[in-house]
Formats: sequence, structure tokens, C-alpha cells
Amino acid sequence: MEILADDRTKQLRAFDDTKAGVKGLVDAAVGGVVDIPNIFIRPPDEVAEDLEVSKTGLQVLSLIFMGWR
Repeated sequence: MEILADDRTKQLRAFDDTKAGVKGLVDAAVGGVVDIPNIFIRPPDEVAEDLEVSKTGLQVLSLIFMGWR
């Protein structure tokens, strides 16, 4: 797992170094399809597990982009 954590850290640094932020992704998507960095993609089973653990009645908008990579 340490390799995965190290890879995630590298991806986060690379994204941060662009200085574009999430707004930059949104602005880029206005002109067409943009690749979403893997740091923002979670497997559906992981998301479902989190939802089961924290059933608090809190509603949060969740966008699922199936097939985007």
C-alpha cells in the first residue's frame, strides 16, 4: 500500500503544481471533454462502503462519470 500512497502523493503534487485547481478542470471542460485526474476517481464499491458507514441523513451531491479515464 505504501507504493499506492506514494503514487497518490506524486499525483497530488503534480496537480497542485499546475496551479489550475478544480476550477481549471471545469474551465477546460467547457470547451470539450477533459481527463479527470485519478486522484478524483474512486471505485464505486469504495463509495458505497462509505455511504453505508455514515448514514447520517446528510445529502451530498455525488457525480459519477462512468467510463471516464
